[in-house]
Amino acid sequence: MSKHVLQRKQLIKKRKGFIPNLAFGVLGLLTLTFILFQFPPENIFLVVTFLTILFFTLLFLIQLLTSNKLHIYIITSFVILFLTLRIFEIGNFLNVFLLIAIAIAIKVLNSQRKIKL
Repeated sequence: MSKHVLQRKQLIKKRKGFIPNLAFGVLGLLTLTFILFQFPPENIFLVVTFLTILFFTLLFLIQLLTSNKLHIYIITSFVILFLTLRIFEIGNFLNVFLLIAIAIAIKVLNSQRKIKL
């Protein structure tokens, strides 16, 4: 491994909330796995519960990779919006490209305004 990769791993481990984020992320993945294999997706309550747990799980796991809150919220919102579109059977590649364009536009507008989340 290169020196940069080792420094990055040490920086991630030194971060304040590494262990709680990892624990909540793994707990969320276990909960999602349980929901997927035990319950049929016929009930709308289960679908909403699944998407909510997925949102928070992605929030915790992506927070391990980046410390920028805007990136975390953009990525998790992108995934949840795309899955919601797929539930309503309107998710295709055009929608993926549109969501990516919206995410890039939000990032560019935020960098120009210097607004911090």
